[in-house]
Amino acid sequence: MKNRLLIFCLFLLLPSFQVLADSTEQKRDRLLDIVEEELRETVRLDRQVGSRNPTLLLRIAELYLEKARLVRERENKEYLVMDPDKRARVNKSQYFKMSNDYFVRAQKTCYFILKRFPSFKNKADVYYILAYNAKEFQKNKQAMSFFKKAVQSSGRNKETTQKSKLALAEMYYNQRDFKKAIPLYEQTLSNKQQRWWTKDAYNLAWSYFRVGQKQRALNLMNEIHRLSGNSFYVDMKYEVERDLSFIYADLGQAEKAIQFYKSVGKNITEKLISVAKYLKDQGKFTQSEKALITAKKYATTEEEKVAIHIELLSLYEKYGKVSDHYESSKVVTEGFKNGKLDKDQTDMARYHVGRMSALLLKQVASKAYAKQARQRREKAIYAARYFELQAQLNPDKAEESWFHAGEAYFADEQYDNSLSYYDRAFEIAKERGNDKIKKLSLEGMMAALGKPKISKTSEDKYLVKAYEEYLRSGASRAQADKILQRLFSINMRNGDVAKAEANLLTYKKAFPTAQGKQEAMLGKIMDFHKSKGDKQALLQWAQRVQSGEFQVSPKYAERLKVTVLSLQFEGVEKATRSGDKKRALSGYMRIYKSSEATPDAKMNAAYNMAVLFSELDNAEFTYRWMKQALEMMPQNEVTKYDSSFLLMATKLHERRMHSQSAEVNTLIFNKVCSANTKNKTAFYKNAALLWLTEKKYENAIKVAN
Repeated sequence: MKNRLLIFCLFLLLPSFQVLADSTEQKRDRLLDIVEEELRETVRLDRQVGSRNPTLLLRIAELYLEKARLVRERENKEYLVMDPDKRARVNKSQYFKMSNDYFVRAQKTCYFILKRFPSFKNKADVYYILAYNAKEFQKNKQAMSFFKKAVQSSGRNKETTQKSKLALAEMYYNQRDFKKAIPLYEQTLSNKQQRWWTKDAYNLAWSYFRVGQKQRALNLMNEIHRLSGNSFYVDMKYEVERDLSFIYADLGQAEKAIQFYKSVGKNITEKLISVAKYLKDQGKFTQSEKALITAKKYATTEEEKVAIHIELLSLYEKYGKVSDHYESSKVVTEGFKNGKLDKDQTDMARYHVGRMSALLLKQVASKAYAKQARQRREKAIYAARYFELQAQLNPDKAEESWFHAGEAYFADEQYDNSLSYYDRAFEIAKERGNDKIKKLSLEGMMAALGKPKISKTSEDKYLVKAYEEYLRSGASRAQADKILQRLFSINMRNGDVAKAEANLLTYKKAFPTAQGKQEAMLGKIMDFHKSKGDKQALLQWAQRVQSGEFQVSPKYAERLKVTVLSLQFEGVEKATRSGDKKRALSGYMRIYKSSEATPDAKMNAAYNMAVLFSELDNAEFTYRWMKQALEMMPQNEVTKYDSSFLLMATKLHERRMHSQSAEVNTLIFNKVCSANTKNKTAFYKNAALLWLTEKKYENAIKVAN
């Protein structure tokens, strides 16, 4: 009897031992020493009585269980801090052998008690140990069976009943069998004077919620929160404050939730975002959206605003609210630019913006909206806007986003709008060496500029650039032919004659035999210089043509000659018509001596001076300029003016300048002898007779031959 009393005293004193160690490990080791000491003493006493005292045996089982639990804690800690590779190679059954051995000893001791002492009054404690042991080995069915037996056989042992019912309730709770868990929790939690009441009541509150007793769950959560302020109870404030928002939201009591979180000084925005996520997971999308809209009112930082709009994106996409989705996307993109998004938020933003832009582009390009012009236009505009956001969210691939924005406008036949996006994509791609997007963007520009709906403003802004870049990119011969002609026309239309002239030279080099097209371009350039009164430029181009730099038809060459001559002789001919012969002679002399005058101009100047001097009866200068003109003139020109020449030569004869007259008659006859002209015989006779008169027979014979 004394020995049993000693054991009971030790048992009662065990919880009161002061553990002075500085760490959890030291406390555990100290407890193990105490348990081991008591276990040795209890086993010694049991042997003395021949295992005939069930109370001693029960205590041995309890000590084995406690030792197993403490050893298992130590094993777990060492196992978790082990190197991962080493841990992977560990044989768990061998590693946890010591704790398993004590669990088994406790189990065997309990079975021995039940077999040897079937009427033992503390049998409920034996079943409790067996249940705990089974639970430790994850034999849940067996554990529940033992817990039930512990309850059934507990009698007046309220402590064992309470512990067993709580253990059963917790197992039902973990199995989500809330209907069975509730009555067990209710039976054990009627007395609030228990430290763990708040923790167990927390499970009961969620059990109420899961079976639809939501108001009851809310009331109990509030009570747990109130009692958690008392140091006597386990503090469950954090868990309650975390979860109350979900219950309030589910009950549609958002305002009460806000009031509650205000009262406890919590961040209302964060709580409402958590609520919205929870509601979304529950499929309550409308309520989730309302919670987020409410959260927007309380958001004070950019991070909070971003978090709200990130959550709104999936909701707006689900309900097809494109305008709202776009506004949220703008907020999120701005946050990204300001460095307010974490990696997950960045990934989410890119996903939603990318998905929406691709979806809208696909819709714009599809036939589904072919007859719904207004809807298609709206989608095209939003698609382009989304691609702009995408360019900011994915700056490394910005050229692709700008290109696709251009594609959206092009698909909706908004060609003017598409050009600015294609152009931007082209410039970025060109800078980064992205040949694929560069090529596609340029082709997009060319296609848009080729549409009849394109405005003059867009043509003026982009056409020349697009054509020039397209030529540099390696356009085909047929494309280059058209592009160069269009570039020439545009530059002429814009008054940029320098570029037009460059286009002509490029065209001549690429297409040297395209005579008609070159003539047309030349004509426009010369008309331009003529309209500006730029004689110098006009004459320079005429000289280039006449030098053979450009291949032109005889007809065009003749027309050009007339044009140039008329320009050069414009002032002189005016003086001639007015009778101011001296002024006319001065003008012709300047033309003749000018280095810029063409050979034809010089030839005509010489002829006209001969005519004027003849009219002035200056035989000497008439002779000189007749001779000069005849040396320069081809047959057709001499034939054209043969009557005039005949008259001037005759006047020389009349002035008794027989040799000079004979010379010019000979020159004229030599030029026209093979031509069909009525004055040919007269030149022949005059030359021969005059040489004979001057007794220069050899010259006369040459004429005759």
